[in-house]
Amino acid sequence: MVDRNGPRHVPGAVTRVVVCGAGVAGSVLAGALAGRSDVELSVIERAADAGQLDAGTALNVGPNGMQALATLSPALAASVRAAAFDWTRWQVSLSDGTPLLDFPLSDIAGCAGIRIRWASLYQVLREPIEPFIRYGTTITGVQGIAEATGDGIAGPLSIDIEGPQGARRIDGVDLLVAAEGRYSPLREQLCGPLPVEHFGIAISRLLVRDTSGGLIDDYAQWFNGPHRLLAYRVPPDHVYIVSTFPLAPGEPIEPAMKMAEAIAARHRPAGRPMAPACTWLVDAMAAHVDAIHWARMQQGPVCYRGAGGRLLVIGDAADPLVPTLGQGATQALEDGVAAAEFVRAMLDGAAGEGGGPKQCTPLDVPALTARIEAARSARATFAQRLSWEASDTLLAGSDPVRDTLRKGEPAFRRSLQALFSGSHLPSAEGTRPACR
Repeated sequence: MVDRNGPRHVPGAVTRVVVCGAGVAGSVLAGALAGRSDVELSVIERAADAGQLDAGTALNVGPNGMQALATLSPALAASVRAAAFDWTRWQVSLSDGTPLLDFPLSDIAGCAGIRIRWASLYQVLREPIEPFIRYGTTITGVQGIAEATGDGIAGPLSIDIEGPQGARRIDGVDLLVAAEGRYSPLREQLCGPLPVEHFGIAISRLLVRDTSGGLIDDYAQWFNGPHRLLAYRVPPDHVYIVSTFPLAPGEPIEPAMKMAEAIAARHRPAGRPMAPACTWLVDAMAAHVDAIHWARMQQGPVCYRGAGGRLLVIGDAADPLVPTLGQGATQALEDGVAAAEFVRAMLDGAAGEGGGPKQCTPLDVPALTARIEAARSARATFAQRLSWEASDTLLAGSDPVRDTLRKGEPAFRRSLQALFSGSHLPSAEGTRPACR
């Protein structure tokens, strides 16, 4: 059936946008479009409700992500920061406490990053778009991927959805946005299978109450050979713990590798006592071993558009990368902001003085998504490459002392500064449709 819920679509005056995924990138883009009289917005979210208190664990967002968000919405950036702790330092030690690297992010960035729970980030980003979100809903089909119309523009899409109200169809979709995360069904369906590259590293994540007595605070790492612990505090009173160890590409994480004894053995330095912070982290993992999330580090190729240009892919769906530099959600913020700037410029160009409609050619959505792709692809590829290069200390046979010290040298610091110092958002000029 044709969907009749929500704002009415006025042909020629309203652009119908469907965002699939109310994650970081999708929520930022949707928030920039919510409430516009020239947009009919629907946000499809497979999570059953707004709570999602078990969403992920925690994350750090780089300074570049917060700077990008502030350019789009200073108020939203301030709300996100108010729900987080600042990420201000880069600290690396051996697991016996020997310091290797410690420098303030202010040396290479114009603002602090943040440390935050996933659930808190979702709550803040989704608040402006709650009336537009359809929870517990998935896209089951996309129809109408056709050749260009007489105007030279690919025609609108029809989206089949399944949710609490049953099966429905949304017709006349001008722009479909895939923002469902790195395992995006829409990207796979409309852009082809996603090749996955495994990097020979296993990773675990855990969020626990902070009983460390101050041992854990800002972002810090501890190495025992290539075995790494990473931890930091997040509001309200939790510690996020990450552990990594080498694992051959394609090899499974065996049950024995997940046992408390195996975890402790990986991080215990030979012939030396473990630093108090590491002891607390290992004990916390042992106490909550059944709650640890396990995965393997991987990434996939960058892809920003499909379906004749009617599909825009953003966030982890567009540029899945390894988490070593905290750029997953960070690049999703950059994607969401860039997409919002380009889409709003296109829409503003279609409006007359005082917001009244002009006689315009149809909005060229395929050209719009092509411009977003051109603006973001090189930046996302750079973030992917640098994140992987920074993962050298996590590989089998690595020398964590040598390779960590290299990260304090000018060459790597310049690369990190290029990543952290700003979002490099392009001008959205040129996205406006031709009007007559």
